[in-house]
Amino acid sequence: MILVCQIGYSKAAGGRKAGQRISVFVDDVECTLGSEGKYLTSFLEGKKGQLWYFWKDEVRSGAVIRLEVQTGVVGVGQDERRTFDAVYVMDDSVAVQELNVQGVGYKGYPLLKGRFRELGSVSGEDRREAEIDTFLADENF
Repeated sequence: MILVCQIGYSKAAGGRKAGQRISVFVDDVECTLGSEGKYLTSFLEGKKGQLWYFWKDEVRSGAVIRLEVQTGVVGVGQDERRTFDAVYVMDDSVAVQELNVQGVGYKGYPLLKGRFRELGSVSGEDRREAEIDTFLADENF
């Protein structure tokens, strides 16, 4: 099965107030720039702090896909709505689908495209709430 995913980064610079980094791992091996994919940004955009790449490769059915998205806003810190980790599994019994998240990635390109189903997702906000609950549940509090 073919998996296409968007990887790369955008630094908070110039007119961009948010910096972002997207990493994808297939069976705990990070997807990196290679000959099979395609650059979404130009050399000039790379000089301005943006490098986005469409990674494409053959992935076996049952492979675990981990998507890490980190987003920070200048003067604010981490954007908890657009920072998340998600886990997917490749499944040839489902239809080809796209994963799009508003405000994440490069100009409306999908983050993932292929035959996958979601196993779970944790946002930055979910992590913060869990830390608060753990702190409040501490017996010494």
